Amino acid sequence: MKEFNDTCQHYISLLQDNINRMASNCSNCKTWLVTLIAAIFAISASKGDIVTYIWMAYIPTALFFFLDCFYLGVERRFRRIERRFVALVIQDEEALKYECLPHDIDSALYKFSLPEAHKEKHNQFCQTIRAILSWSTTPFYVCVAAIIFYVQHNFSFCIWQEYYKTGFLLTLLHSQLA
Repeated sequence: MKEFNDTCQHYISLLQDNINRMASNCSNCKTWLVTLIAAIFAISASKGDIVTYIWMAYIPTALFFFLDCFYLGVERRFRRIERRFVALVIQDEEALKYECLPHDIDSALYKFSLPEAHKEKHNQFCQTIRAILSWSTTPFYVCVAAIIFYVQHNFSFCIWQEYYKTGFLLTLLHSQLA
């Protein structure tokens, strides 16, 4: 078992910084989405026609969902690189057998990509697709889409109901005058 020297610790801290940055980006995606949805609701309400403009809230929801999944996929790749490197340093045979063939630490140091044998299985597109089914992304964005759907259909029903009442009152008033 080999010790963690300063170079190994620095490399692991760089990987951790990247992982933390990707996690922060995921959080920022959710924060910006809520802000944009609130702004779209406010602008739609101020124009007095929520039904016409509220559908635009689905666009940032879809874009931020895929961006959040991309960041989560990148984060998972960095976590895999970190696990592989730690397994190399501590010479964990079981983890190395699962990860890939053992290599020397010096060749793995400051490499921010997976070995060639894993690139096909763990490319960024696949990681992004896997992140779509993640518990950290899907429930949040499904809830946001459900809220948009509820607001869109609830207000359209209210507007139709108000129109019906107004139309009914105008018909009643017109029949009284005639």
